[in-house]
Amino acid sequence: MLAALSKPLYARNAASRVTKLAVLRTVMLTQLTFGAETWTLTEAEWQKIHVFEMQGMRKVLGLRATKIDDQIRYPRNADVWKEIQKLQPAMGPIRGAVERRQVVFWGKMLRMGKD
Repeated sequence: MLAALSKPLYARNAASRVTKLAVLRTVMLTQLTFGAETWTLTEAEWQKIHVFEMQGMRKVLGLRATKIDDQIRYPRNADVWKEIQKLQPAMGPIRGAVERRQVVFWGKMLRMGKD
């Protein structure tokens, strides 16, 4: 029983892909974006976040590189997002969620009084 609990969520067959995506997204958004309202990130830093996000999505979806004609082909990001949209249509990239949080935060800051 305990051995089954030590297995990562994305490797478990009992959990559905929708559940795995929801858990991954919840953990990513809360842990990765803590304090994101005040971030100032370069495009290179956003790219690193995007790579991390896509790696997690590929693991959850079970998408792996395939070998065709002695060439290794990786699933394209567009194909990964198509699969995600089939399972959870409202899900989008983390960058969009961070940018929305920043807009809300700065809106609150602007509405505050000088006191």
